[in-house]
Amino acid sequence: MNADNNIAIYVTDDRDFDDDERMALCIYPAPNGDWYVSIAPERNKGRGGNSVRLCTSGGSAFSAPGLTIAISKAWESIRKGANQ
Repeated sequence: MNADNNIAIYVTDDRDFDDDERMALCIYPAPNGDWYVSIAPERNKGRGGNSVRLCTSGGSAFSAPGLTIAISKAWESIRKGANQ
């Protein structure tokens, strides 16, 4: 599974920013079932260096129960809404 084909991108709806200042929320699944979440400038949206890895086995699964489920639902909502 290529994460680039499965990325969900939501660009801020705060229109007070110029086009080159808007940020995008990027969520994508890893092949092992983990999730990556990042914030990137809209012009550079996609996988970036400012990502957080959410492990589905251990890590966030124990320290923040339900977080990976919520992220997967957010990913699905963004993908459906944008027809990605």
